[in-house]
Amino acid sequence: MSADMRTLRDRLPRLGPALLALPAVAFVFAFFALPMLDLFLASIGWPDISLASYTEFFTRGGYLPVLVRTVIAGITVTVLCFLLGYPLAYAINMTTGTKRTVMLLFVIVPYLTSLLVRTYAWIVMLGDGGLVNKTMIFIGLTDRPVQILYTSTAAYVGMVHIMLPFMVLPILSVMNGVDKRLIPAAKSMGCPPFRAFLRVFLPLTVPGIRSGCILVFILAIGFYITPAALGGLSDVLLSELIEIQVSQAMNFRLAAAAAFVLLVITALFLLIFGADVSSTRTGLVGGDTGRFSGRGVGFRWARSLLAPLAAAEVMRKRRLAQWQKSLYRRDPFLAFRPGLLMTYAVLCLGFLILPSLVVLVMSFSSDPFLSFPPSGLSMQWYEEFFTDPSWIAALGKSVYVACISTLLACGLGVLAAYALDRSPTLSNYLMPLLLTPIIVPIVVVGVALYGGYVDWGLIGTDAGLIFAHTLGGISYIVIIVSATLAGFDRRLERAALSMKAHPFTAFRRITLPLIQYGIIAGAIFAFIHSFDEVVVATFIGGFGEKTLPMKMWEDIRHEINPTIAAVSTLLLLVPVLGLVGLRLTQRRNN
Repeated sequence: MSADMRTLRDRLPRLGPALLALPAVAFVFAFFALPMLDLFLASIGWPDISLASYTEFFTRGGYLPVLVRTVIAGITVTVLCFLLGYPLAYAINMTTGTKRTVMLLFVIVPYLTSLLVRTYAWIVMLGDGGLVNKTMIFIGLTDRPVQILYTSTAAYVGMVHIMLPFMVLPILSVMNGVDKRLIPAAKSMGCPPFRAFLRVFLPLTVPGIRSGCILVFILAIGFYITPAALGGLSDVLLSELIEIQVSQAMNFRLAAAAAFVLLVITALFLLIFGADVSSTRTGLVGGDTGRFSGRGVGFRWARSLLAPLAAAEVMRKRRLAQWQKSLYRRDPFLAFRPGLLMTYAVLCLGFLILPSLVVLVMSFSSDPFLSFPPSGLSMQWYEEFFTDPSWIAALGKSVYVACISTLLACGLGVLAAYALDRSPTLSNYLMPLLLTPIIVPIVVVGVALYGGYVDWGLIGTDAGLIFAHTLGGISYIVIIVSATLAGFDRRLERAALSMKAHPFTAFRRITLPLIQYGIIAGAIFAFIHSFDEVVVATFIGGFGEKTLPMKMWEDIRHEINPTIAAVSTLLLLVPVLGLVGLRLTQRRNN
C-alpha cells in the first residue's frame, strides 16, 4: 500500500463527522447563506457599489423614527416579559408533582400554539365587543367601549403574551439546576430570606435571564404579524416597513438596507449580551459575615441567660423548631405568604391560556360577527371550513409542505447532530451556521429568501416553501438531537464495535433506538414550525395556492369572520397532539 493511501486511510475516521455534516451544511449554505449574501449585495447596489440605500434609510423622513420605535418596542417587551416571567418561573420551580406539570403545560401549550391563533384571539378579546371591554363596562370602569384594538397598547399586550414563554422556559431550566440547599445554608448563617434570594439564588439564575432576554429581544424587533394585526398606523415597526417596501413600493434595495440594519442591531445585541458575563464566584453572603456572626453571638448570649428558666426553655425549643421549619422551606420569600406567589402564577397562566379558550368558545358561536360571549352555539363555522374548497386546499398544502420539509430536515439534521456530537471542534464552527436560520429575525430571513429565490425561480412554488421551512427544521432537530446525544453512553457503541459490528450497524441497532425519542421530538417541533410559519411564506409564497397560515393571515387583514375561530381551534390541536405523541413515545422508551 502506498504512503498516500495509508495517509488517506488514517484520515478517514477524522473526516467521518465532517462528511456526515456536509449535506446539512451545504443545504444551509445554498438556501440561506447565499441569499443572505445576495441581500447584502443588493443593499449596496452591486455591482455598482453605493451606500445610497443606507443614506436614504437614515436621512429620509420617517425611517429613522421607525427604527427607534422598533428598538424601544423590543426593549419594552423584553423588560415586561422579564418582570412577568421571572416570578412565574420561580413559582413553577417551587412546586412539585401534578401542580408543577399542569403549570408547565399552561406555559408550553401557548408556546407551541400558532402565532396567528394567539394574535386572532387578542383581536377578539380587545375589540369593541370583546371580553376586555365588556368586563370593564361590567365592573363600572367605563360606560362605553374603549378603543384598545389597533393601538400600541394592543400591540404590546399581544407581543408580551407571545414572548412570555420564551422568557419563562430558559429561566426555569436554569432554576431547576440550582442546588436547593444553598438558600437554607445562607439562612443558617443569619442571612435574611430576601437577602438570601438576592445574594444566592438570583445570581445563579443570571444565565437563564440572559438567554431569555436575548431570545425575546431578537424575536421582538423582528415581529411582523402581531404588531401589524393589533397595532395602529402610527405604530408601524421596521419589519412592517420592510414588507411594505417589498410588496408595495417594489424597492428591494431599500428593504435590503433596512433588513441589514435590523441584522446589525441583532448582532450588536448578541455581541454585548451574548457573552457569559455572569460569575457565581462572587461572595454569596460575603461582606456581611461579621454582622451575621455578631448576631449569632448575641443570640447565644441571650439563650444562656434564659436557659435556667423552664418556660423560657420551652419557648426556645418552640422557636428553634419554627426556625428549622422555615430554614428548609422551599419558598425563600418568607416575608410573603406562599399563596400570594401562587395567586400571581395563576393570573399569569390565565393570561397565557385565556386567549386560546376564548377562541375555542368563539368557534362555536352562532353570531355572524365577533362578539364575546356569543349569543348562541352552532357548528356552522366548522361546516363552512370543511365545505369551502379554498380552506381545504390550504390545509392540504400546509400538511404536504410540513411533512416533506420535516422528513428532509430529519435526514439532514440527525446526521449533522451526530457528526457535531462526535467532533467538538467541528461543532464550534458549524453549530452557529446551522442555528442561524432561527436566530436571525424572521423578517430578514423572509426578505433574503425572497431576493435569492426570485433569481432561482422558486417564488410561488412548493419547492421554495419546502426549502425555506427545512432551514428552520434543521435548526430545531440539531438542537434537540444534540441534547439527546449529550446523555448517550458511547461505551455502548464501542462495545458493539469491539464485537466486530460494522459502524453503520452499531448506529442502526444501538444508537438510533436510544435517541429516537429526541428525533421524534425534533420532528414534532420541525413540523409545528413549518405548519405555523407565515412570515417567510408571505414573502416567497407568491400569488398561487396558499398555505393555511397564509390564508388565515389574508382573511385577518381583509375580512375577520368567525370561520377563522374554527380554523384556529383546529390549529390548537396541533401542539396538543404533538405533546401527546411525545408522551406516548417517552412511555414506550421507558
